[in-house]
Amino acid sequence: MSTSQNLGDAVDKVAAYLGNDPLTAPEKMVFADFMLSEFKTVRADELLDAVKGVISGRIQTPTDVTRIKKLSSGWWGSVLRGYKVYRSEEARRNPAIEMDDRKRLDINSGGVDGKDAEYYRLLKKWYFEHGQIPPYGWAWKQARNHAKTLPNYAIKKSDEALIMERARIYCSKKQGTKGLTFSEKSKVTENDIDREVLRLHFERMTKTG
Repeated sequence: MSTSQNLGDAVDKVAAYLGNDPLTAPEKMVFADFMLSEFKTVRADELLDAVKGVISGRIQTPTDVTRIKKLSSGWWGSVLRGYKVYRSEEARRNPAIEMDDRKRLDINSGGVDGKDAEYYRLLKKWYFEHGQIPPYGWAWKQARNHAKTLPNYAIKKSDEALIMERARIYCSKKQGTKGLTFSEKSKVTENDIDREVLRLHFERMTKTG
């Protein structure tokens, strides 16, 4: 699926979420051109998060979007400018663990033994606050070890193919992989698998309430 198609599908979801009519094909083409020109670092799957964040007040926009026609270029421009500022601030913010842990996790060398429950608690807190896995390193193995002890852990052997595919896709989008083939970029490690297991675990927790 092309980038334009991904953007079109995403904006359809946003329209449905807002209770608006879906954009026409020409409107989608204009929107995709606008996005690729002005907000090329914002992925299609981030659009709904940006809108939800603005509606909830989690994300502040530089102009009052209630006075702008929904889904217009001006409306999207304000929403996404606010989202980019929010995303930059989140990237700079230290997680609620010790700085030496943060440095260790950023280089994927793993967490500290005996802190499995704490790593899981903080990861769960982040996920339910932000609706996604944190964009930097984490003690995935330790958090997964604790998750497996919980009664609501519902990951099964039948999920292995889905988890592996998600891990490959995630790896293919990592920074610093320009020029590599999809096969080269999507080499999966145990760390990547642990992360995707936890992502699926939290998704299912969200659906079951």
